[in-house]
Amino acid sequence: MERFRPEIHFSPAENWMNDPNGLVYYSGEYHLFYQFHPFSTVWGPMHWGHAISKDLIHWEHQPIALYPDELGYIFSGCIVVDWNNSSGLGKAELPPLVAIFTQHSSEGEKNGRNDFQYQSLAYSLDKGRTWATYRENPIIPNPGIKDFRDPKIVWHQESHSWIMVLAANDKILFYRSKNLINWELISELKIPIYIGLPFECPDLFPLKVLESEETKWVLIISVQSDAPNKGSGIIYYIGDFNGTEFSIDEFDLQNPTWLDYGADNYAFVSWSDTPQIDQERIGIGWMNNWLYADKVPSSEWRGAMTLPRKLSLVKTKIGYRLKQSIVSQLEGYTSNHHKYTAIGNYEIDSQLVIGQLAAPFHLSIICDSFEGKQLILRNEYREQIVFYEKNEQLTIDRSQSGVTNFHKDFGIFHSVNLESQFDKSRTRWDIYVDHSSVECLLNEGELVITEQVFPQIIYDQFILQGGQKEELIEITLSEISIKNTAPEIIKKRGIKGQAP
Repeated sequence: MERFRPEIHFSPAENWMNDPNGLVYYSGEYHLFYQFHPFSTVWGPMHWGHAISKDLIHWEHQPIALYPDELGYIFSGCIVVDWNNSSGLGKAELPPLVAIFTQHSSEGEKNGRNDFQYQSLAYSLDKGRTWATYRENPIIPNPGIKDFRDPKIVWHQESHSWIMVLAANDKILFYRSKNLINWELISELKIPIYIGLPFECPDLFPLKVLESEETKWVLIISVQSDAPNKGSGIIYYIGDFNGTEFSIDEFDLQNPTWLDYGADNYAFVSWSDTPQIDQERIGIGWMNNWLYADKVPSSEWRGAMTLPRKLSLVKTKIGYRLKQSIVSQLEGYTSNHHKYTAIGNYEIDSQLVIGQLAAPFHLSIICDSFEGKQLILRNEYREQIVFYEKNEQLTIDRSQSGVTNFHKDFGIFHSVNLESQFDKSRTRWDIYVDHSSVECLLNEGELVITEQVFPQIIYDQFILQGGQKEELIEITLSEISIKNTAPEIIKKRGIKGQAP
């Protein structure tokens, strides 16, 4: 096995991968397309890679779906099922899959123009296996905006229209269409505070509030810098959409909420056309950071995805908030569940140690409070990542996590101010450990932390320090085993060949 290659997270067979694209569910299959450079382990001419899954966990690599053409590289975008054949690109009995994506002219950019990004369309009539580009691309020309990209489409039932959100530097643009081909600009949203620009990979969808009949709209935006722990990150706003304009709730107007407080989750977008999407939304993110994405020490490949996550919406005393959980399908790949119960009655230097863990694994911890505790994941080389809480401040220390010297900001301490994040005490951690990542969900996903790590061998020891006197601590460990399609399979299919 290649060093650092994840077992339970999707990664490309080889070379460079970034943003997830074209997430769609159709005919029993989840499709994952992604930004892909098939000739290098650093960013370059973008294609769309492709993988298919029946359950969001076991992925099978497919041949490249979209190649650069005379209009430029294939940047990020989305796919929807055109159930009623509104585009006329399919048939009533054979609805087309319609992809809308940004194309990027490197020549236009090199010549100093502002109109080198525009939106194009492709469609598939064979369940996403092959794609035909629309003969009259681009379908949305550039109006003179340098950063004009990453379309995401949702069906708006009330107006019987397709709605597109598009990133335009410091704005989100809203378009409307009846046929997925002809689009009109209907509104724009200027985010009222400065965050690292440009905006990228927006997503818009309605979501029912749990334990309520109320429905709100969620707007997710990725930002290239100024995230809580440096580099790129993801914000979201809760509000309402009337078919023309998105209005942010007053509480959130000046306070964007971060979807992930770790360093390594970006371009998170959701699947379209999944069953039962009114009370949950399933999405996935690129598990990396633009600060050091082209320098991480993997060899034949660069880039991995987070575990797929279910988003749900709750109402708290500090406003509406998204909660996240790893999709339940992962449970079908877990085994050897070990339960431990401990009574904390020791000094700060005492510790609870559980070793010889088989990896990857899921670790669940339930206790009264994490104040004053240290949670350590370590291997026999004493490489470790440490989480500790003090005075409502959660700190993540990956300075000794393994290989860290490829970028000056990788090994720094990260922190999260917990006081404003919750409206109830934090009692549970769910931690998913793979060969090069640690994903932590606090208090059933009220707060999420995603961190890459590059240890010589996977962490196989869990240490908990600082238990309170007579405090009951419950720990569950579960092994996770997934065998995704071997990299050799995609290579045999001619991944380095030319576009058909």
